[in-house]
Order: sequence, then structure tokens, then C-alpha cells
Amino acid sequence: PHCRAMGYPALTDDIHITPCGGAKLMGHLASLFLGQKTRPVILLDADEAGRIRKEALLKELYASHPNMLVMLDTVLGAAECETEDLLGEGELLPVLNSMLGATLKINASDRAIGGIVDHIEAAAARLGVALPDGWRAELARLVAAKYATGTANKVPLDVLDRASKLFEEITQRF
Repeated sequence: PHCRAMGYPALTDDIHITPCGGAKLMGHLASLFLGQKTRPVILLDADEAGRIRKEALLKELYASHPNMLVMLDTVLGAAECETEDLLGEGELLPVLNSMLGATLKINASDRAIGGIVDHIEAAAARLGVALPDGWRAELARLVAAKYATGTANKVPLDVLDRASKLFEEITQRF
């Protein structure tokens, strides 16, 4: 709704996003949809797990439908990126810091590899801050709640740009 409200490309109302809880479960969820005669477009992180899952899906369920698999790096233009990179540091770090009750600051050395998840993990290790099990899922829940309840004052333009690029890519695949 935020993209559409700001005049950016958005998903149409007949496209639904179904989180699956990680790349390992992607094939199982796709099989459920295929059993109902629906072939979902699958978004995969551009990390090792995403690349492995893509290869497995191309050998099995998506052998004749490679265009239905979207790698996030094709959208964001970064070699290593994950879903969290759509929001970026400015949106995630304040929520994460509130969640942890600590102040993580990402520096240049933390940014040396990977995407925002790698940056956060590097900063936490450098600062001796323990990231609890399931921190990514909890962070996602808190950020989603922030947007759903309207406590997000304004979605930054860079986030809208990245989201709209993703929405355009997904829409083209249908």
C-alpha cells in the first residue's frame, strides 16, 4: 500500500505474498501450490542458500519454468543480498536496536562483505552484542508491525525505489 499511495509501482491485488520461512522450505510450499494447479513466482535471496535452492528447483519443479524464479540480486544489483536489503540499514537498525536493548552501529569494516544481515552480524560480533536465536524473524515481525500500524511516519524514497523494482520484476513474471 505504501508504494501505491506514493505513486510507485506496486503489486496488483491479485498477487499474494506467501512467506515460507527460508529457502529450505521453498520447494515444499511450491509443491503445495502446484498441487492446486498454481505455479508461484519464487523470490530467492542472492546468497549461498538461495543459489543452492534455485539449482534444486530448476532440476525439479521449475525445470521448464526458469522465468518463475527471481533472484534478488537481479533486482537490487548486488552480488550478495537478502530480503532485508530491500529495507536497508536505515529502516532495520533502529528497530533492531530497540529489540536488542543495545546500540549496534555498523562501520566500514562491517560493510566489507555481503548485505545488511552480514553487516549486522559483523557489527554485533565486533561490539560483543549477542543476537538471539530467531532475531531475523522477530525483526521482520517488528518492522511489519511498524508499517501495518501506521507508526512508520514516511517510507524513505530509497526503500520505495527498491520495493517498486521488485514489484515490477515479480509482475513481469506472471
